[in-house]
Amino acid sequence: SEFPENSYIFSTYAGVEKTLLNKTIKQPLVRLIDSEMTECMAEWCTAHIMRYHLDIDKFIKRKSKEWLSITKERPLAYQVSIGILGLGVLGQATASKLGKLGFKVRGWSRSEKKLSGVISLSGEKGLNEILKSSDYIILLLPLTNKTREIINKRSIKLLKNGVKLINAGRGGLIEEASIINGLDNGKLSACTLDVFNQEPLPSSHPFWNHEKITITPHISAPTRLRSSVKSIIENIKRLQKGKTPIGLADKQRSY
Repeated sequence: SEFPENSYIFSTYAGVEKTLLNKTIKQPLVRLIDSEMTECMAEWCTAHIMRYHLDIDKFIKRKSKEWLSITKERPLAYQVSIGILGLGVLGQATASKLGKLGFKVRGWSRSEKKLSGVISLSGEKGLNEILKSSDYIILLLPLTNKTREIINKRSIKLLKNGVKLINAGRGGLIEEASIINGLDNGKLSACTLDVFNQEPLPSSHPFWNHEKITITPHISAPTRLRSSVKSIIENIKRLQKGKTPIGLADKQRSY
């Protein structure tokens, strides 16, 4: 059916790449930018960084009754580098939370950002630098032609040995076979993946059986009813005042 002229479409999700594939949509599309969803994502990413940082899996997933002895001191947060690919609203909030815990945080985005407490890198040179020097990589990029499979055979080769990867952005940001190879050859020591090309992830998928992969069912930042409705209403008020809505998608950029 035809939408009235001058209408806007409000997404109930932060990611809009699938909606933008629908060429019958001529209206401006507004992504969901919601403070509670943003906080949710920052908490989720921080929790998984801390889970790895404290080596929690080793103790809570143990198979035996062995009293494990610790032989080496674990690094403290200020000795650990975290690289966040994607410095939009979600990436900035995650960087801020990790920075407050004392981690060395750097971010990479399409264009350089001015953020307090976060070193912002951009371009191919910046991407190579962040890949080479991070102990953890968090993916919070939108899925576009430029970011698709940004983690691939070439980029994995640049990583420090034993990096841990967290993907809460989109499944298409990683080349799946390269991730498995990276885990098998030790370049990657662990992955937590919340997003996949096909969801639900088919039971036959090799990710399920890999002991170094943690799978979560796209739960990092679900849409929260009350707060997201509030965000959409605020944007409608902006439109009524002749202002640009927050989160207006750029169809050329795919986000």
